[in-house]
Amino acid sequence: RHPNIVRLLDYDLEAQRPYIVLNYLGNITLEKEILNSALNFSLKKTLGVLQQICAALNYIHKKGFVYCDIKPSNVILRQKKYTLIDFGLVRPIGMEVSGGTIGYMAPEIIQHQGSRAIASPTMDIYSLGILLYELLTGFHPLANQKIYDAQNHYYFDIQTVTDEYAIPQSANHLNPFLPSTFNKILLKCINKNAEGRYQTMDALLKDFEKEAGKFI
Repeated sequence: RHPNIVRLLDYDLEAQRPYIVLNYLGNITLEKEILNSALNFSLKKTLGVLQQICAALNYIHKKGFVYCDIKPSNVILRQKKYTLIDFGLVRPIGMEVSGGTIGYMAPEIIQHQGSRAIASPTMDIYSLGILLYELLTGFHPLANQKIYDAQNHYYFDIQTVTDEYAIPQSANHLNPFLPSTFNKILLKCINKNAEGRYQTMDALLKDFEKEAGKFI
């Protein structure tokens, strides 16, 4: 068990109607928090979110799996604790992966449609980098526009995900109160080349905490 991962209470996959029972967490997602936020999250609040999500993902990775679907709607807030839900796309490290959520899915997954990409923790780091950018700026780095349709979806050209020349705006351009040093951290997370990203959650969190500590 991990405090930032939804708990499995019961299941029966051989029943006439297979079922699983998870602990109830409510319906306040990180996505709703972003939508209801008049501006971006503060640096202090973003750090708190990152520490909890990194803890959950680090646990998952050390168990030999990749989550494969980090996005705001898969993070539930309850009593000041952020919890990962929806493990439907989890894959063992080294196994093929072909799905995800457009806008958060790592470029190599899209590029390998048909041949399939190999699951790696760097895929989760990419998705988390997208989420961090949203928290700190209020915008998606590859859309640079607010969520605006009824289903809370972004509109952007899918080629911007894989195009190495499609570079997002500097985060501190969208949020002038954000120290420019965080641009480097965010861009490293969402590097189009997996080898250019942080390779572990610990490394990402260490850099973020170091920089955040200078300002909060």
